[in-house]
Amino acid sequence: MSKEIIKYNNDVNLMDISIFTSRELDLLITCFWYLKENKNYKATITFDEFREKLKLSRLDRTEDYVVKFAKKLKGIVEEYQFIDENEHKVVLIGNLFRTIRIDETDEIMELKIDEDFKHLFNNLLDNYTRFELEEFVSIKRKYSKMLYKLLKQYKSTGYYKIELDEFIRLFGVPDSYKTYHITPKIIEPSIEELKDIFINLRCNKIKKRKVITHLEFLFEPQNKHGEYLYNFRS
Repeated sequence: MSKEIIKYNNDVNLMDISIFTSRELDLLITCFWYLKENKNYKATITFDEFREKLKLSRLDRTEDYVVKFAKKLKGIVEEYQFIDENEHKVVLIGNLFRTIRIDETDEIMELKIDEDFKHLFNNLLDNYTRFELEEFVSIKRKYSKMLYKLLKQYKSTGYYKIELDEFIRLFGVPDSYKTYHITPKIIEPSIEELKDIFINLRCNKIKKRKVITHLEFLFEPQNKHGEYLYNFRS
């Protein structure tokens, strides 16, 4: 049986999706799988398909998860910068999903992305993130899932560096957390869960005048199939 591969433009990794729970992230990434190379920019997904891919039973009240999840989808805002046909620099800001329709009787969810953002899931020749849906779903913790997809973007180098403020934004770090909370509550548990996927995964803190400014993640590089290259950056 062929593996279900998630593939999207790297710009997707810059979206703030921290409002979603761990299970809702599974639903979101499943939606991305259905949207991949979809020329109509829309997807129709049955609740049974969600159950199959997320390994849920009817006792899990899938319909409740899907409805709650769908209400959050309209909160996904994408910002895209480009040069138009008149060579003008343009910043386009809008909702990723144009319409979301749920038929609770027939247990069907229909999604349509805004055509302005079709490049995120179509004609992906380079500048994309690629990973297996099943592997993503197997990860339990929300923060681990969020780190996983970012590391997959940089799997060929085994090196990912991010400003601390951007990390806080992308991961939705609670306002109640101090900087010293981030390592024990987010980074260490995530590394522990992902250590068998990203060999030798570790995090270094980069400081300027004793203040942490960046986080640096290192791990064994992989090819696009997730096979290790064994030229680990020391």
